[in-house]
Amino acid sequence: MADLPATRQPAELVYRPISGLALAGFVLGCLFTAMVVLSTLVALAQGLPVFLPGWSLGLAAGAAAICFLAQYRIHNAEGTLAGLALARWGLWLSVLLGVSYFVYTWVTGLALAKQADDFLMINSGEDSGFFPRLMNAGKNRTDLYQAFLLSLPTTSRGGSKAANEEAMLSQYNQAGKDGEGNIDKFSRHPLVLAISKNPRIERLSVVDWNYDKNSYHVVRNYRLTTPELVLETPITVQSTEGGGEGEQRKWFVDLSRIPKFQSMKPTPLGDKLLALRYFSKVFLEKWRAELVKERMAVPQYKDTDTDWTKILPKKEPQREHIKKMLAEIFRGDHNIPVQVTFQADDTFADWKVVDSRVQIVHTMKMILPAGNGFRGLNVELEITAATKDPLDLSGPLPLLISWELRKIRAIRALGTSKSG
Repeated sequence: MADLPATRQPAELVYRPISGLALAGFVLGCLFTAMVVLSTLVALAQGLPVFLPGWSLGLAAGAAAICFLAQYRIHNAEGTLAGLALARWGLWLSVLLGVSYFVYTWVTGLALAKQADDFLMINSGEDSGFFPRLMNAGKNRTDLYQAFLLSLPTTSRGGSKAANEEAMLSQYNQAGKDGEGNIDKFSRHPLVLAISKNPRIERLSVVDWNYDKNSYHVVRNYRLTTPELVLETPITVQSTEGGGEGEQRKWFVDLSRIPKFQSMKPTPLGDKLLALRYFSKVFLEKWRAELVKERMAVPQYKDTDTDWTKILPKKEPQREHIKKMLAEIFRGDHNIPVQVTFQADDTFADWKVVDSRVQIVHTMKMILPAGNGFRGLNVELEITAATKDPLDLSGPLPLLISWELRKIRAIRALGTSKSG
């Protein structure tokens, strides 16, 4: 009888548990992949950029690290652990998509930072040149108005033209409850005052950029250097995206996110001028109190020092009313209450040396009440205080400095929010 062929015994099945690290890394890699795919589909459907939360790259890096550690553990487990394929898939998904997204955000960030910087630094049209316009604002007020428009979103500019001063003041400089218009508040912003001093501007690092509510936000540090001060501050530039086909992205400076300078270091000259501004302000505060209380004559005021064509242009009756009231107030023969306040921050007050004497120019606001058929008015005055004795700014300041009032002139006027 022929022998039956021997039957092959089934191989013994050995249970190998799946590595928990491999499973965790694979799941995290799949989660990151799903985020990228879903965000890409949504972005394509809505015509928006692909933008993931800031922690997403951390998720990819964590998944890659866990998968790499899982492979190391499996290789050294001498066949007692499974899940090598899961670890490899998780690693490749995390690395490839993570690197791709990193490169995408890096390149996008570089492009946005350049666009925002060009908007600030280069005057290439009415929608750019924030810095150079402010540097020229002292010579051409139209540049101040254009810089103001560049601090507003494009949708808030309403087709305004900076060259039309009357329209700009009418639309943007109506006095609010605090007695100031938006253009006046803009002109007193510390950043605006600093750039108006024609500093040397250096680009520093890009702090951050993001995309929120259909707008890019780019934050970059800049250093402003003048003979008096070295300032560093982050400047936030925000985009207004084109709403229609062919419309280009435009930018504006978000001054609300620049409350104060990151650092401000005075030079030796700056230290002296800060002291002189302070002491001249103390002198003028005493003078202001006497003016309000005693109603004294002020011979330093001469109406010929004021360029009256710039005070309420095309409103001659109001201009003549202001001229008459100021003359009465500074002659000391008025019967109206005078409210006078000085600008709070004089860090950037103008100064010059005339005949070896230092002159400091402070800004004062005088509120004129309603009367004679005219509404109340806020009149802005420039008050020049000068040292009585010569000063050498290259040497130490004397312990005692005497001051005198040199000149008063009106520079602008604005109607108050109330007529009575």
